[in-house]
Amino acid sequence: MITFNEIENDGKTIHLYFSPSFKNYVAYGFSAFLAVEAIHGLNTQYDVDMQMPYIVLTGEQMSRLMLSLGYHKLPSPLEQYDYLHLEARRGIDEGRYNEWAYFYRSRCMAEDKPASV
Repeated sequence: MITFNEIENDGKTIHLYFSPSFKNYVAYGFSAFLAVEAIHGLNTQYDVDMQMPYIVLTGEQMSRLMLSLGYHKLPSPLEQYDYLHLEARRGIDEGRYNEWAYFYRSRCMAEDKPASV
């Protein structure tokens, strides 16, 4: 589902998946990039199995992201949803996305210990 959603992503959609192992929401690929563009300071990693950068959002970061996108009422409890689909306010710059993704992929490979979720 994650790979399909990111392949089909129109560059204006943030797909978020609740991860029981992290107890937080995770975004991959275009979705992660759009979230990072909306609220700076998110810790980006690279998932070798998925072949995409990803971010893990804390509850506070989820609140900031949703408010920055114009969602003024957060579902409660947020964890009850396995999947959230949010509309970004602007589209993606594919050139900047490619540079961003390449940076995190290169960093992961240089560490010689591939990260996976």
